[in-house]
Amino acid sequence: MEIMKIPRKYSSITQAVELIYRQEGVRGFFKGMYATSILIPLNYVIYFDLYERLKPWVRARIGPHDCFLCYAIPSVVSGFCTTFVLCPLWVSE
Repeated sequence: MEIMKIPRKYSSITQAVELIYRQEGVRGFFKGMYATSILIPLNYVIYFDLYERLKPWVRARIGPHDCFLCYAIPSVVSGFCTTFVLCPLWVSE
């Protein structure tokens, strides 16, 4: 079995920085930042809004005696929902 070798584009970090700067300028260092700067705040808005809305709902059904579940369930559900909703956008980035 032969192992395929992929040629390396850069031999060091400084060479990578120089080459990116020469080929693309300063903008080359910030490629992809536009989508990220939109998606991260959107992720937190959805997560914390859903989390804060779910806490009282879960507490009303479980009761105040089990505080761990009152925080864990909204956290897991909020994380799942943000991942499910924003995954196509992260992939397209």
